[in-house]
Amino acid sequence: MQTPTTDNHWLKAANWQEVLEDPDSLPADIRSYLETQNQTADQWLGGETSRQWIIDELKATIRDRDDSVPIWEGEFQYWQRFVEGAEHPDFLRQHHTQGEQLLLCGDKRASNHPYYDIGAADHSPNHQLFAVTEDRQGSERYTLTIFNAGSNQPLEPALVDCRGDFEWSTDSSKILYTRLDEHQRPSTVWCHLIGTNQSDDQLVFQLDHPGRFIGLGQTSSEAWITIDVHDHQTNQTFLLPASLDDLTLIKVTDWIEGLEYEVEHVEPYLIIRGNQHHEDFALFRAPIPTLTEPSNPDQWHTLWVPTQGHLFSDFEILKHHWIIEHSEEGCGRYFIAEPDPETFKIRQTLALESSIHDAHLDPLPGFERDQHFSAGVDLNAFRRMIEAGQWDEIDGFLLRFQTAVAALKYAPVPVVGAPSGLAAGGGFEVLAHCDKLVVHTNSVLGLVEAAVGVVPSGGGVKESYLRWHAHLGDWEQAAWKAWMNLGYAATGSSPELASRMQYFRQDHDETVMNRDRLLPRAIQLVTEMAASYTPPKPPKAELAPAALAEKMAGFMQDGVDRGDFMPHDKTVAMQIATIMVQSPDEDSPIDEDGLFARERAAFIRLAKTPETHARISAMLDDGAPVRN
Repeated sequence: MQTPTTDNHWLKAANWQEVLEDPDSLPADIRSYLETQNQTADQWLGGETSRQWIIDELKATIRDRDDSVPIWEGEFQYWQRFVEGAEHPDFLRQHHTQGEQLLLCGDKRASNHPYYDIGAADHSPNHQLFAVTEDRQGSERYTLTIFNAGSNQPLEPALVDCRGDFEWSTDSSKILYTRLDEHQRPSTVWCHLIGTNQSDDQLVFQLDHPGRFIGLGQTSSEAWITIDVHDHQTNQTFLLPASLDDLTLIKVTDWIEGLEYEVEHVEPYLIIRGNQHHEDFALFRAPIPTLTEPSNPDQWHTLWVPTQGHLFSDFEILKHHWIIEHSEEGCGRYFIAEPDPETFKIRQTLALESSIHDAHLDPLPGFERDQHFSAGVDLNAFRRMIEAGQWDEIDGFLLRFQTAVAALKYAPVPVVGAPSGLAAGGGFEVLAHCDKLVVHTNSVLGLVEAAVGVVPSGGGVKESYLRWHAHLGDWEQAAWKAWMNLGYAATGSSPELASRMQYFRQDHDETVMNRDRLLPRAIQLVTEMAASYTPPKPPKAELAPAALAEKMAGFMQDGVDRGDFMPHDKTVAMQIATIMVQSPDEDSPIDEDGLFARERAAFIRLAKTPETHARISAMLDDGAPVRN
């Protein structure tokens, strides 16, 4: 057995800064040693043949052509695309009245360079310019190049010695960027006026501590640019007005050892995720600091603290709602909160299809991008009625909702639903009773009621059952498919995925990429349908055979025994089953009103259980349904 050696300090070339710029200047003895080590590694690992096999295996799991989700900003949608055989992405945009436009081709920019990496790429707020940071040597020392959008000719000489991140000013006339020093450390932040020499750039911030690092960011409100100074256990944030007209830094806090935080902005406050007195982080509110008075973490107002054992891992602040991510045993849980900095109120949990998953928040540009259709009814109102034992009131509420969606379905004129964003629970039940849907490609569709211990009771179970029967032609198979979707509180994060659950009908409904085209296309469809429109006839349905209930009960009990399900999961699932499956000695034929009535009855039976009350309360108080 070989004894490892740590006598490798001689491998650090005395001219390492020069090597970063010119790899050929690496001393011959170090180059020889590294090449020998590479040859030995190749022999051990199988050489080029094995390397190619690994590459082929990895590529087999990735689509050769892949487009990111288009993001609308102003009159343009922006996205990235990998074309077949490409090593680097293309950056594109499309005006709502024109064809797509190539902003930057990664592979063309990489041509004739042995190494190429894109650090960041972004358009200016006025959409006239496009900037990219690139490393062509592998030294992680980037250049920043600015183009007129759509042109491949640089507007000015590239900025050099950059770290890779940058932020535009709101008027698109300036760029804030980080520069590396001679020791390869990001130690300074500079402001560059477009069209001037880099030597004229203005120093904004200089870091003197060798163990700390710098990062740039921007609040979702686009009002502030942030400079984050951090080591591995502490950070400190500075604010700059995003106009970059005033380059005087505002210190959010002093450097306080062990304090970690990140800031967002909702006028007149900062919204802060931080570990002040909470090692698993909490959500705070604080006044915006001034030039002379930084914020004192001891005076931050606590808005929300995660359940014991949960880590508050991320958040997104949008105009119409906030999204909170907290982790339980490494798996992300998500809920939507009201956008109120004075109080904190949970509106809706996002139910994922599995309790074990890999998910994260991915921030997208724009404070006002959260245009959602509906996340369903107000759980607070239902909790109050449950705690008061107002069962007749609950039944009356559900009946009025069912009457409303039935009126949509049988209206004498065509009804077209045009959702964008989240359409879950009762929001989707409204859509399920429309004649046709025009759905934005970023929409999420589904019925999530089971996650909080109740059943869809606005016709959601009924329509799922009927749609699956129309697709399969068999009532028993339809009941099983609908039951699985509803029991898992499954959602489709795109129309394509929702079609697998019959929430979106591929051969009937439509999608549009431009959110601004939703309403015009829906109006156009209504006009086209109106001339020959006839309301649908009430469906003739049958309940699935009673024996199916035994199969469902066995499936749930096996899951409980394995630990996959909790006892109340089975209770909820079997109540969903009662809506679609016969009880012994019950007739099979059933009309629409009968299915509506079975939904209401199942909802109330569950609402009377302490387990459902506990789930709803945990959702509203803690942001996640308790598993019971």
